[in-house]
Amino acid sequence: MNRYSVSNFTCRDITIASILGEIKAENYFIYLFLTSLFINWRENIPLVQDEVLRLMGYSLSSYNSIELCKKSFMDRNIEGHTFLMELSEEAVEALLGSDNKYDQNNFTVTIENYNTISGRFAIKYPNLFLEDIKSDSFISSEITEKRLVELIRITEKLQQHEVCFMFLKPSIGVHQELSWKYVLSIVKNTISPENNMFFDIINRYRNNLAFFSMRILTIRRCYYGSMFVFMDYISELLVNYDELRAEWKQCLQQIIRERDNMINIVYIDALRNRINLAKYREVLMKEDEAIIKLLDCLYSKLHIKDFSKHA
Repeated sequence: MNRYSVSNFTCRDITIASILGEIKAENYFIYLFLTSLFINWRENIPLVQDEVLRLMGYSLSSYNSIELCKKSFMDRNIEGHTFLMELSEEAVEALLGSDNKYDQNNFTVTIENYNTISGRFAIKYPNLFLEDIKSDSFISSEITEKRLVELIRITEKLQQHEVCFMFLKPSIGVHQELSWKYVLSIVKNTISPENNMFFDIINRYRNNLAFFSMRILTIRRCYYGSMFVFMDYISELLVNYDELRAEWKQCLQQIIRERDNMINIVYIDALRNRINLAKYREVLMKEDEAIIKLLDCLYSKLHIKDFSKHA
């Protein structure tokens, strides 16, 4: 099972990770690992996606016009940029055709280029069925502007809102190579019981069962599914430390089981009007303390210093 997939992240995050992974394979895993970190623990970070991209030296902005999209590709002062576009399932199927195998949970495509002579856009779609980032990790095709407009209209008709072009580009003057030691120092500055976002969500919506019910799949993906990636990424760094690696995996597997159970318990407690914040808080604090204890041991073994600029 590929844990770095749309089962544990949004399709937009998977597509961004794939784009960054084409530049450097490790970027794919770092982007999703940091996303899993900030989803579960953070302080004063309004948008996780923006913060992870900032740390990696990128930014994301939105356009709502094909003309602006075309103009940016013709602007020679802008290099290394990509557009992302979220379409409907029907539009993605129409774009890729029935011969291509695609993930029916991912509807984000990328626009890599615009050819002014042929008037065609270069379109790419992440091939999420690959386990590794390779040269063929995208399905590629070219379409005319007229066809692109048709796909956008299909989407807007079904979703009843305007399709936006999300502009991903390197930040000016910023080139951040994120080593695994730098990434772990970010973890050191982030995890604490006070920053536990799972408890924050429970506390914020404890009296709104309708919201909890509506977002149950998102809640499970964020605070259960993404934890597999958090566990796996650090496990890979401990490949030469068998005892510590086994202890880390055992601890995180237990926490993941508890998270799964707690999501069900909170939902049932809310139905019965028996929300017990103190009980949930105690469980989550113990989890965080166990993670911090193991991380301290990890930092000592790997000689990790606090050299992260993240605050």
